[in-house]
Amino acid sequence: MNPQQFDEFMAFGDRIRVDQEERTKRMKEEKQQEEEMQRIREHNQMILETRSYYPFINQNFVYFLKEVGGNRVKIGWSNTVHTRVYDVSKDLFSNNGLVIGLFRGNATLEARCHEIFEDDRMIGMREIFYHSDHMKTFLQNVMSDEEKELVGTLNEYMGRCVVGWGGRT
Repeated sequence: MNPQQFDEFMAFGDRIRVDQEERTKRMKEEKQQEEEMQRIREHNQMILETRSYYPFINQNFVYFLKEVGGNRVKIGWSNTVHTRVYDVSKDLFSNNGLVIGLFRGNATLEARCHEIFEDDRMIGMREIFYHSDHMKTFLQNVMSDEEKELVGTLNEYMGRCVVGWGGRT
């Protein structure tokens, strides 16, 4: 190899090294941009979830969760109803629950609801009741328009998040 060929060979190697460095730099920038976009997506999702959950955060609710396609209703209460109904639906109704009633109240009001529906209680079950006409009428009369809207909001949100969630009562 003569000196001119050697110089051309070294220049070619330098171009390859520079191209590789530029490619590595572009890939690093693209990765950083993708990570930033992921952070933005996660932030936007958090905002969406916060807005969806806002009416439910740190407020006590008595809820009536019905098994879709069945006749069982769980009456409970929680100050994190948006997560509680998901957990109960998953554990008790195999992700197949629908909120049919929701109103502001605490454990005392929940216990009162248990007394009201004592005749509808499933044998051997503490908080599980049959879905009766009496219960339907009660929920229609007791829930405010805002609470009825919250039922829809909660079911709509859960329908986007949980496979099998939803249906008609």
